[in-house]
Amino acid sequence: MAVERSSRYAQPFPSYDGNAARQLERVDDRKTNVQRRRHPSNQTNLRTREPGKLSMFGAIGFLVVVAFVLLMLASYANLVAVNDTAVGLKQDLETLKVEESKLLAKYELAYDLQSIEQEVISNGTMVKPSVSQIYMLELTEPDGVEYYQKSDLWNSVITACNQVLSAIQTYF
Repeated sequence: MAVERSSRYAQPFPSYDGNAARQLERVDDRKTNVQRRRHPSNQTNLRTREPGKLSMFGAIGFLVVVAFVLLMLASYANLVAVNDTAVGLKQDLETLKVEESKLLAKYELAYDLQSIEQEVISNGTMVKPSVSQIYMLELTEPDGVEYYQKSDLWNSVITACNQVLSAIQTYF
């Protein structure tokens, strides 16, 4: 039960006529139903802007773009000012470091250690060690100074009372 095919499909290649070049078919303009495009002025619901007027959205968009450009220029100006300030501060820092090293050298030269040693030895606060004494420096502990002052009983009682009063004040 083979169904007959239409005459269009009867040949294996319907457009092949023995020539490899395809023959162009003529299209008759009269047969095709081509709609012509209407000109926009013929449509009644289309509104156009008059040539001399400016669009509201266009004006607002232009103002927004101008505002952003001005903000960008202002931020670049601020960036340049901050950069100039940073460069100036770096130069001031370098100048201050040089000045610090000069002042430290002057400070170290201002004190004569030999004269200080002679003065302290002469008033009796520092005593030169005798030959029989042996001094050993223990460098395992951190540096520190303890100053012991001779005090009598009355000064120690006053100091203890002051400590007790300060402890009471911290709680109240």
